[in-house]
Amino acid sequence: MLVLVPGSGDSVQALKAGVMEIPDVLVVNKAEHPLTDVLVRELRGTLSLAPADGWQVPIVRTDAIAGTGVEELERVLEAHRLALEQAGTLAERRRRNLRNEVIELAGARLRRRLRERLAGDQSFERLLDEVVARRLDPASAAASLIDPPAA
Repeated sequence: MLVLVPGSGDSVQALKAGVMEIPDVLVVNKAEHPLTDVLVRELRGTLSLAPADGWQVPIVRTDAIAGTGVEELERVLEAHRLALEQAGTLAERRRRNLRNEVIELAGARLRRRLRERLAGDQSFERLLDEVVARRLDPASAAASLIDPPAA
């Protein structure tokens, strides 16, 4: 689910970044905003470019403060869950999402450990000096941190 707010520029950024290909449900919050209709038209135009097979991405208008559209959003989300179950892809998506989450968390921990390990490490500082002097590219330097050359 991707939530956009009219007039914030979010929609333009999402369109530029190709983010529109990711969500299964689009939500336009602040449904009473004067630019809501414009945003919904832009979203529909973008969605019309997508293949017409399978789940058709709905656009739900909400107003979080007033609670408007929340029940419709719940219905749409439930319909999406049922569609995934019927297609047999719900478990697959959950597995993929959890796999990505585990990898992201592990990556964050590895980055933190690497930073701690390299703090004050003179050989790393020399390696960085080589990169700064452009005698070594960043990708090669990073590779040497992961797989140091045999001594």
